[in-house]
Amino acid sequence: MKKEEVLEFFRIFCLGQENLRSGSDIARTLQISKSELRKHINRLRRERHPIASNRQGYYYATTAWDVYTTSKRLEEVERGIRAANSGLVQSMAFFGPGGDLRHG
Repeated sequence: MKKEEVLEFFRIFCLGQENLRSGSDIARTLQISKSELRKHINRLRRERHPIASNRQGYYYATTAWDVYTTSKRLEEVERGIRAANSGLVQSMAFFGPGGDLRHG
């Protein structure tokens, strides 16, 4: 499935927050994996299409507020990913010169 088909689906069936649908429901309807759906949504957002989301699902934004709240939520996710990455990098201190986990 092409991202243009996903975009068309959003514009027709998910227009506005009142037509929000879960990622699982959209993926099932489009017969794609949730991972593929997320990749399409990421690409569409990068191309400046207003695909909004909240904890319940996705929709095609019809107001600037929809985009703003989605952006703020994504910033929270980004902070969490950065913190997880920082901790992971710091965990490298537990490994010895040969790259093996130190015991004790």
